[in-house]
Amino acid sequence: MARELSGFDLIYLEHIAETRAGQPVLTLPLTLTLTLTVHRSVYPRGTAAYMISGRGAYKLLQHFETHPSSMPIDETLGALINAGKVSAYSVFPAVMTQSGAPSTIFV
Repeated sequence: MARELSGFDLIYLEHIAETRAGQPVLTLPLTLTLTLTVHRSVYPRGTAAYMISGRGAYKLLQHFETHPSSMPIDETLGALINAGKVSAYSVFPAVMTQSGAPSTIFV
């Protein structure tokens, strides 16, 4: 993985309404017509597909132990990222999508 991403907590492979922040930190040409770019996340939403580092998992576990939240998890993560408490990147275009099927999570 590129040195620029070595300290990541989360990398979003799917995101909703995310904006690209500044210049890409990584450019990955896959084919002649498809190039993925990775940008620092601003306020991503959606948790259908992401990678999390061990450090990121630890940070989130520590946060939720001391700050329980009733907000949806994607909103809470977005707020933590926006506040600079979690280091996250988003891949453009998204490499995964949600199916639109009903949730399998029962509350």
